[in-house]
Amino acid sequence: MAVTSTQNMKLESVETISTGLDPGGESDTVELIHNIITSSEDEERVLDADSTPAASKVWADRVQLEAGALTIDLTSLAGPFSTTVDFTGLRLQQIHIKAVSGNSYEVFVGAETSNGYNIFGAYGATEGYVGLEAGDEVMMRYTGSLAPVVSGSAKDLRVWSDDVDAYLDFHLVAG
Repeated sequence: MAVTSTQNMKLESVETISTGLDPGGESDTVELIHNIITSSEDEERVLDADSTPAASKVWADRVQLEAGALTIDLTSLAGPFSTTVDFTGLRLQQIHIKAVSGNSYEVFVGAETSNGYNIFGAYGATEGYVGLEAGDEVMMRYTGSLAPVVSGSAKDLRVWSDDVDAYLDFHLVAG
């Protein structure tokens, strides 16, 4: 199996502000463009078997909570054609999680189990989870070794919500 993964991240904000000046009949507003995080086409991140870090496995799926909870085991993911995807010994390099727009409550994703995998890396957020309302999404990428290695003691992502049958879309690339 060969994996190639391409990721571009861009956040561009346009702010229109009033200058408070009277420019003699001309507009008194100015547009400021803020490029907060940007990756141009020339800077896109392509991972494959020969890149550093390498991409060797991918898993993407829509998951549904049962009774408001779900544990995603990164060592035993349902793959295509009745296969199993196992990220053991690998690090998550690219992460995209999206809460489906029909969800009725916030959905949380984190390492809240005894074998939890901290998607925020070795020095991750204090709470160790992210909350997503309907339509929210989070995309992350690691360029070094801060993402934990998936192992027996770091393998589970816990998903929970007051929406007992909420859906999330996951796209994970490991290498």
